[in-house]
Amino acid sequence: MANDQDTLFSPRVCFRKISGISQENEFQESEYHTEILKAIACLDRKIRNVRQALLKVNECRKTYIGKSHQEMFEENEFQEKVLEAFACLDTEIGKLYKEIFQVCLGREIGKLYKEVLEAFACLDTEIRKFRQGGRMDQSDRRFEKPFVTAIDFGSTYSGYAFCNLAEKPTSKIQSSIGSGKEQTLHEKTASSILFNPDKSFNSFGFTAEEQYSKMWQDYVNGEFKNEKFPDNKTPSDWFLFRHFKTNLYGKKDCHNDMTINDETGKKSLPLKTIIRESVRYLKEQALKCCSLTGNDVRWVLTVPTIFSDSQKEFMRSAAIEAGIPSESLMIAFESEAAALLTKEQELCRVEKNGNAELLPFTPKSILMIIDLGGGFVETTLLNAPNNQSLKTTGGFWGGNKVNVAFMQIWIDVLGDDFTRCMDSFPNEVLDLWQDFEVQKRSIGESFGKDYLCVLVPEFCREISHFKEKFENSAKYPGINVNRGKVEFPHRLIENLFMTTIQEIICHVGGLLKEISVDAIILVGGFSESKFVYQSMKDAFKNVLILKPHEGSLSVLKGALLYGSQC
Repeated sequence: MANDQDTLFSPRVCFRKISGISQENEFQESEYHTEILKAIACLDRKIRNVRQALLKVNECRKTYIGKSHQEMFEENEFQEKVLEAFACLDTEIGKLYKEIFQVCLGREIGKLYKEVLEAFACLDTEIRKFRQGGRMDQSDRRFEKPFVTAIDFGSTYSGYAFCNLAEKPTSKIQSSIGSGKEQTLHEKTASSILFNPDKSFNSFGFTAEEQYSKMWQDYVNGEFKNEKFPDNKTPSDWFLFRHFKTNLYGKKDCHNDMTINDETGKKSLPLKTIIRESVRYLKEQALKCCSLTGNDVRWVLTVPTIFSDSQKEFMRSAAIEAGIPSESLMIAFESEAAALLTKEQELCRVEKNGNAELLPFTPKSILMIIDLGGGFVETTLLNAPNNQSLKTTGGFWGGNKVNVAFMQIWIDVLGDDFTRCMDSFPNEVLDLWQDFEVQKRSIGESFGKDYLCVLVPEFCREISHFKEKFENSAKYPGINVNRGKVEFPHRLIENLFMTTIQEIICHVGGLLKEISVDAIILVGGFSESKFVYQSMKDAFKNVLILKPHEGSLSVLKGALLYGSQC
């Protein structure tokens, strides 16, 4: 390992060279000259920390050298030390990137900036070499697993994907874990979970939503009865949680006794319990689907790039409590996973000598990844050569805001009648929400259609003059009710989109004033909307905007790549 160790820290030579360059006349008059030198000095100290972490790995390797394969496998201490050392390496490298990026943001520093980034790239490359040759020596294959399984635990939808390491990482995707008709409409299932009155797990995903809605429907009809919990006379004794991951955003310090309220707003459970049982369900479904045991799988859990160390550790801890072995668990940032997939699969049109051809997408500097989820929209600036995040921001501008605005039309037009139906027929209101969720993806397509059509819910039979109220609405003109469908003009639905899209465009525009990027990559379920994609292209005509196929699965597929490469 001596040669690997010496090579790993060869970038220090480059740093010394940079310090020398910075004394040249071209930098002496720079207003940020002193600032750069301070940053380099700080980075050099952190390089020493990386050296110490590497020595720690070598020390524990020597401690266990000569032991049999079985004995080494049983020594958790060795495994923990290795993982701890590499966690330290990752943390330090991340700090190096972010610190120099903050110093250089928005400034023309020419050769100095270029050589600093080259030094980082060299360091990152050597660490990957060390991972391959040092972390898993040929005589110690215990880190190898035949399968990689990724769990994408989103604010609105969740799913899993798996692949055999002997095959192409993205060749096998399985995440259709809904039930009934939802299985054919979604590759993922809803991030909803139902608990029984005794706080035990009941169900997850669309199944949880449907079961909860059915209980309320039976209750309204006077038919509610639960054999397992006969003493509980109302569905309000059950706990339903939706979009609960959003409760982690903005939390600087996450602790195990954090609680959140259920759909009734009157009962609560620990957030750790909710996330743990959700991950447990997804884990068990994945193992069942591919007929594997936990010992066969390397697990990758995706988390937002914007999450703090405390939030990431909260998610990791919940996954371990859900039964995923610590030594087999990897955490992947969602934006970095999506970037991995895009760089492998995306092609770009390039003109050379008057001829156009499709070539692999090979970014050279900075990428902007925009993860357009249902709840949260996250924008991440990535150093493209080494896939390291530089700056992450975001806000609650996701696709659910369009759904909420659509439901507001029904409330505005039908008033208290619709509010009453929401309480009396929750399953039909849920069907309406899901119908619109599918239909809204077609907005922006050139099919010659002028209307978005949804089926008339059964509860409309309970509302007098339902057809007249819609067709005579002064606030929403142009709506028709025809042959069992409500027809909404496309221009009306596009206006619902624009409120949310303008917030995203405003935020992205502000970032692009600070730094130029090679490309913007749109991922996440909301990115599958043709209208969103076209609106972004219209707003940023001078920037290459890419949208991988099946944007809602980009993070999952990228997480498989991440897991297969580490």
